[in-house]
Amino acid sequence: DTTVLDQALKILDEINNQKDQATEFA
Repeated sequence: DTTVLDQALKILDEINNQKDQATEFA
């Protein structure tokens, strides 16, 4: 049972992970 806030935090985590991966290749 996930709340909207949990879903938003999960999306932010995924975005941050993508940023970290992008900086590795930069």
